[in-house]
Amino acid sequence: MRRLRINVKSALRAFEITRKTVFGTELLGNYQSLFRGAGLEFEGYTRYTPPEDSKLIDWKASLKANTLLKREYAEERNMNIFFLIGATGSMIYTTTNKLKAEYAGELIISLTYVMMQKNDLVGFALFNSKIETLQPPSSKPPQFHKLITSISDTHHYRQNCNLTQALNFAFESLKPKTTLFIISDFINLTPGWEQALKKASSKFDIIGVIVRDPADIALPETHTELATVRSAYSNRLINVRLKSVRDKYEKHAKDQMLYFKKVFAECNADLLTLTTDKPFTPAVLNFFAMRKRKRWK
Repeated sequence: MRRLRINVKSALRAFEITRKTVFGTELLGNYQSLFRGAGLEFEGYTRYTPPEDSKLIDWKASLKANTLLKREYAEERNMNIFFLIGATGSMIYTTTNKLKAEYAGELIISLTYVMMQKNDLVGFALFNSKIETLQPPSSKPPQFHKLITSISDTHHYRQNCNLTQALNFAFESLKPKTTLFIISDFINLTPGWEQALKKASSKFDIIGVIVRDPADIALPETHTELATVRSAYSNRLINVRLKSVRDKYEKHAKDQMLYFKKVFAECNADLLTLTTDKPFTPAVLNFFAMRKRKRWK
């Protein structure tokens, strides 16, 4: 079995800062507050002490008590979290030191490790033109090893990106309020995925993560005018005059990203874009900080 080069130890070490800051302290509030699908049960009032978040103050209760009171909530435990992982031919590509599939794999492993330490139930499915492999949500230790084995197996990566089918599968199979991560390069999507995303967003808290190689965004600079490229789906070789297509290529990539953002926003779903030439930890920290601010508005 051919395997991707996913550095599990490195991924966990790089994400340790996330465990300590995002999920382990008050920097972004309670862990569950990062996910809209999670509930917070009101427990009572305690005295407000600066510099705590002033948005927690209950002004009506404070007026009656003649002192500042904040609301206290208990976290709902055992969240259901599910990863839809794009396992298409275009994910086995790189102009950096990591394939898109390897980069995405290390991100998913890092998130899963943190979530399972919080006793949450994590499941996953690899998809391309079909569902390649499936593991229902579980908090048992073998689940983590099944994830590593599945995303490392290159035999799962092939064909096109049928996100429509994957989202419909999730809608029919997963519990309401599941936090659904969609991690893919979002290249060569089949028609109808927008409607499937809208339908799924009525049932789940959806987080999209687009993983792209720098060459997916702009053609690399070369000293040659003519380049030969190979299709990730058909293996067909194509000769391309770089100068004549460079501007159109970059405009298409930019317009595509703007469209993805528009569709996700209309579905009340969040979207994070990552590129394999930059570490994912800072971007993920900023992303969850944004989600925390949006939730407490």
